[in-house]
Amino acid sequence: MNVMEEELLRLKSEALASLEAASDEKSLEAFRIQYLGRKGLFTSVMRDLGKVAAEDRPRLGQLANTIKKTLETAFAAGKEQCSSGFVGASSKQGSVKI
Repeated sequence: MNVMEEELLRLKSEALASLEAASDEKSLEAFRIQYLGRKGLFTSVMRDLGKVAAEDRPRLGQLANTIKKTLETAFAAGKEQCSSGFVGASSKQGSVKI
């Protein structure tokens, strides 16, 4: 496992923990900006993929895309829970299993 792969996996677990702690739409939006926004943490890691060795790029790019889709899906589920009247995205009844 190389440094970029470790960084992607660390960012995924950190982001999911942050999303799990989000309790309202305001904190969900803060999550989106911090991790998925144009200047967000995940975006900056994606930009660094260009610096990775050419033979590792396809595998790490695929991993990065999978993680991004996971975060976007979890964010959408959390937002849906908030708008549906659930008290927070961390509600066990409707949480997304990843």
